[in-house]
Amino acid sequence: MIASPFSLREIGETDRDDVVRLVQESRVSAGKFRGGDVLWEHIDQIDLSTLPGRLAVANDQACGVVLWSCALDALTVEILFVEESARGIGIGESLVNATVEQARAQGCRRVAGRALPGDRETKNVYERTGLVSQVITVGRNLD
Repeated sequence: MIASPFSLREIGETDRDDVVRLVQESRVSAGKFRGGDVLWEHIDQIDLSTLPGRLAVANDQACGVVLWSCALDALTVEILFVEESARGIGIGESLVNATVEQARAQGCRRVAGRALPGDRETKNVYERTGLVSQVITVGRNLD
């Protein structure tokens, strides 16, 4: 377990290797949940290297990331991930809160994020920061 304290910083050019690593860990983690493949079909269409975000750092190591996109007056969390060893000390909540503050600073009227069915940890992080379920998407592949 990573001990407190931790810090957040805006993602810079020198952080890209850490971001790539955390995004890949996020992909693996999403594979444990129903709908992970559908979520990543969407995410794979986005050039994540162009997205703004924040990096969480503890013990001089990147351990969490949030990446977002903006369209019209809405900010959408595309990736929210905290390494398993760093969970439980408030990193996820801090990343979401930083995202909400960024949305306010940009004049957005809405913030949205996604949690996969069964991923209670992510859903709980969102709810603790005031983001609640509003739309449930259902579907099936026709292959």
